Amino acid sequence: MIQGTWFVPIHGYLFTRRAIDQIGPWNPILTSQEDDELLLRAALAGVPFLPAPDARVYYCQHSGVRRATPGKLGETISQGLEKRMYADLTIRESVFEALAESGGLEPFHVAFSLWYMRLRKRYSSCLVRLNPKSELFNWLNALEADKHDDIKRHAVDFDMQVSGLANKGGLSEHDVAQLP
Repeated sequence: MIQGTWFVPIHGYLFTRRAIDQIGPWNPILTSQEDDELLLRAALAGVPFLPAPDARVYYCQHSGVRRATPGKLGETISQGLEKRMYADLTIRESVFEALAESGGLEPFHVAFSLWYMRLRKRYSSCLVRLNPKSELFNWLNALEADKHDDIKRHAVDFDMQVSGLANKGGLSEHDVAQLP
């Protein structure tokens, strides 16, 4: 859910009154992805999601302006994309903050990283133009830098092993097989 690559219409879920009381109300402030935000809050609240393999959800596509099209009447597509990007970021930041406070953030770094890659691809023009500040971005960029540092360290170790073997008089097939 965090990475945002799934889609199940919100009317594909049934919640008990007790679950809704636990989750809290629909967020009317968001202009986009309100259903993502509600479902992520449900997951954070520990509301169980149970599969219903025989259930059916009917989804009707109407002609004309769709909700999925960025920009509402009177807005440009660019304005709509900007609102959507901020909604997407706001939702993930709230989950990030909740997980960080509970000490449960680490298992989700891959999901957040995948979401970040999708966000950068989808909203690249907005991100470049607006350069939003975000603790979540800072955390993800630090993880990315650490990963690059790890790769560089492994490359240096590998180069040292190769040069050490080369100094012994070259690499035999056996030497190559011993490389990591």
